[in-house]
Amino acid sequence: MAERKPEFSALRKICYGLYVVCSKKDSRFNGAVVNTVIQVGSEPPAVEVCLSKTALTHDFIQASGVFTASILARETPFSFIERLGLRSGRQVDKLEDISYQIGVTGAPIVLENCLAYIEAEVIGTLDVGDHTIFVGKVVEGRVIKEGEPLTYDYYQRFLKPGRLTPRREKAMVSEAEPGRIRCSVCGSPFDVSGSPLEPGLAPVTPFEMLEDRRTCPAWFSAPEPPGSKEFDLKSLEEFSGQDGKPAYIAYQGKVFDVSGSGLWENGLHMANHRAGRDLTEAMAAAPHGPEVLESFPRVGAITKKYSPPLPRFLTRILDRFPRIKLHSHHMMVHFPIVFLISATAFTIFYLVTGVNSFEAAALICLGSGVFFTPLAIATGLLSWWLNFQSKPLKYVTLKIRFSFILLGISGGAFAWRIANPEILTSFGAASTVYLALILSLAPLVVTIGWLGAKLTFPPERD
Repeated sequence: MAERKPEFSALRKICYGLYVVCSKKDSRFNGAVVNTVIQVGSEPPAVEVCLSKTALTHDFIQASGVFTASILARETPFSFIERLGLRSGRQVDKLEDISYQIGVTGAPIVLENCLAYIEAEVIGTLDVGDHTIFVGKVVEGRVIKEGEPLTYDYYQRFLKPGRLTPRREKAMVSEAEPGRIRCSVCGSPFDVSGSPLEPGLAPVTPFEMLEDRRTCPAWFSAPEPPGSKEFDLKSLEEFSGQDGKPAYIAYQGKVFDVSGSGLWENGLHMANHRAGRDLTEAMAAAPHGPEVLESFPRVGAITKKYSPPLPRFLTRILDRFPRIKLHSHHMMVHFPIVFLISATAFTIFYLVTGVNSFEAAALICLGSGVFFTPLAIATGLLSWWLNFQSKPLKYVTLKIRFSFILLGISGGAFAWRIANPEILTSFGAASTVYLALILSLAPLVVTIGWLGAKLTFPPERD
């Protein structure tokens, strides 16, 4: 009796998730998308991951004895999986431009499109032919956000290009009646463009042979899976809620349609936030939590948040302390505002009263303002870089110009006052110019603050 060969297609019916597994070797990091992470023990908690021996991540785990596993969310875009799963770390840095942090094991943890992660130390291995099973004791784990995990079946059916589309599946059509054909994928009959099937075509014909008449409208108008549309920040701007367009906003990589909310009339929320933007960082300062977004339809996901490249050390700092992105400039800008306005005020007090202590206080405030103004400018440029992608926005451009004018005037006045301590004791041309410089500081600061308010609380109509 002939030996029966196993039907390997049956293996595809086993349920899998999709994960990003990372490890390290010396000072190098690498990661890969796998579908073979499972829990294998409770006391101690343990998981296993199975990797091909040809994978670079396999070599890194073997060398370091540690690995991390990030559980991917269902709305993860294919471009992300393609980057980490369909390219080799031997040719490219797969984690470049990917958000990650260093865990307690010293291995990277991918946070982008991640619901939760675990870290493990290898306590055993098993050679299974062309793959190795690594069993790891869980040493750390955390839930990042709630959501549906991405399964291998969902990836194959909805994310992987070319799946479940008539063109790629070579769907067959048959003549349902004269002038109508039937799609064998969805079963829908529809009219052939213009006339009955051309003479010579067989009753069962591949879509490829129908040229431009092979589109099945019933198939392509079927509802897309939740979160299947992909956006970048540029394409998201088109959905501003104005001129009859829907209002979309993004939060933690998800894109929501808020058009049906009366709080987003004309794409403006509370006279503060506009639709067509990523509001992840703004949500931290909102009086409500992100759970309010779950009541709105989720229409897609952000594929990649563009921002000019930052030094790696700065990227790691911002990933570890994300509130720096939101608060660094707001915190630092208060010092030059107070000090430079006080320099103007104390100078006026000195001129009115003749009390030398007011003039000394004005000098101290002026010097302090000169010290803090460059820090305010630097954090402002960082916020412009991170939150506005360095776009030449009108209010930002004006703020930058006036800020450098402020720095020049305050710095020049401070140096002048140090060089000539008696400049205000007797009035002449020099003291008049110096006084004009000091008195200009307050209106300059007010102007810069007003421009900043235009960004924080934008007007309804620009």
